[in-house]
Amino acid sequence: MKHKLNLYLEKILKFFILIFFVIFMFYFLKIEAGSGDEQLFLNDLSFIKTNGWMQAISKKIALPYLILVYPFSLFFQDFVALRLVNIMLFVLLFIYFKKMGEIKSKMFNYYFLFFSASGWFMSGTNDTLFIVSLVTFFNEVYKFLENKDKTNKTLLMISLVIAFFTRELIYVYTPVLFYSLFLLYKKKVNLFSTVKVPIGLFCFFLIINIPSLLANHSFSYDNKIPPINVKSNWAQRQYLAQLMVNNGQLENHQHPTWIQTDEYLIKNGKNSLPKGLFSGMIFDVKLTFIEFFKDFSDVIFQSIRQTGFIILIVLSFMFYSFFFKKRNENLYIPVISCVMVCIFSLIIISYVETRWLIPIFIMAVIYYSDIEVKNKLPTTISILNNLCLILIIFYGIFRVYSKLLNIE
Repeated sequence: MKHKLNLYLEKILKFFILIFFVIFMFYFLKIEAGSGDEQLFLNDLSFIKTNGWMQAISKKIALPYLILVYPFSLFFQDFVALRLVNIMLFVLLFIYFKKMGEIKSKMFNYYFLFFSASGWFMSGTNDTLFIVSLVTFFNEVYKFLENKDKTNKTLLMISLVIAFFTRELIYVYTPVLFYSLFLLYKKKVNLFSTVKVPIGLFCFFLIINIPSLLANHSFSYDNKIPPINVKSNWAQRQYLAQLMVNNGQLENHQHPTWIQTDEYLIKNGKNSLPKGLFSGMIFDVKLTFIEFFKDFSDVIFQSIRQTGFIILIVLSFMFYSFFFKKRNENLYIPVISCVMVCIFSLIIISYVETRWLIPIFIMAVIYYSDIEVKNKLPTTISILNNLCLILIIFYGIFRVYSKLLNIE
């Protein structure tokens, strides 16, 4: 039985989450078209219409996402088409959770809406397709490991194929993807019994990627390249950002300009900054070690703003289960959450963007909802988390109200 105070808090929380979500959606709808990375996809969509698909794929574009967007762009403005597809994907994920997710917690939908008020699906980028496909994959794996009824091997494999061709970020997720498949193998789940549709989809994407494979020797992903006259690259710019932050020359979570990065290389030599993400890890081992712990703690702090204490609770639950050797606990989601936070904290010397971890955060919300329903959490922890969420809502409404005044 739930504590009366917690039941009362949940009723209050549900009411405020709905208000919170509506206010934030109104705010995101008023954001100017082409803000942030959205401009890249607007440019790519325009390039397709001007030069055709073959040239666009050779140039490298976000294929699965733009294939979905293109038909809508024939009837709506390009930025509307980009955002509309993402809103539809969000709704599909919501329906998936409701019809096939086998999530028993009545609070989950509200937790999910609270997290989604961050607007991860409101910008016209391919992030949403990547997130939805990865979350579907992880949740289907989790359902198999939990021996739930509505498992779907075909959906599991299709979502993995879509995620693979949607964002190059999938390679960073490779360790937890292999871990997931290994657990299914140990569980004796025969994924090869329904591979016709996933293999057909894989072959389709492989064929349409041929122009990029011939021109670039790689698959067609969104290509966020520096301006033509710039000599440095993104890895160097990000590494310099952290050096400048540490020296007090730049605010945290900011980047130097391309000109500043080029000037740094001219002044200090072309090898004064690492040229790649992974080479940056061994460029200065001491710095990498220090930044790992700084980034890890920063991710946890940022997660509190987006999910309350949920990420912290899920990770703590994992360490508690390990320490007390609770072998009957399914720690799949806590493990992949911890691994991905550690990976990003290690390979990113500057700051970790939490949008890269959204699939993991959503899965943590699912796991938290499950252990809450199974009464595996002390009531005090649930009460504290609900109080935290209410405080974040009040703070968030105050901040977004101030921003709306500035927009007006």
